Amino acid sequence: GHVNLNYSSNDVRWHPQHVHRMATSATNGAVLLWNLERRQGSGPERVLSEHKRTVNRICWSADNAELLLSGAQDGTIKLWDLRVPEASRVTFVAN
Repeated sequence: GHVNLNYSSNDVRWHPQHVHRMATSATNGAVLLWNLERRQGSGPERVLSEHKRTVNRICWSADNAELLLSGAQDGTIKLWDLRVPEASRVTFVAN
């Protein structure tokens, strides 16, 4: 059968301010945002898929509820501003 690699989680972080929200990172480079108040079985609220390789770590900002960092094996760290529909606002690249 078909395996959805978005669900092969590598890291998981509960939101520091909103107990019904969490983020997971996947081995295919995706970052998934979940809202547990949504209907059961509805899947992720949003999928962020800019990384080219496995996302090893994700971290919510302690100061801003809408900022999330993700670090991946593609050598990049991305700062996501979840208030905007576009992709990440800032990308840091390892030299």
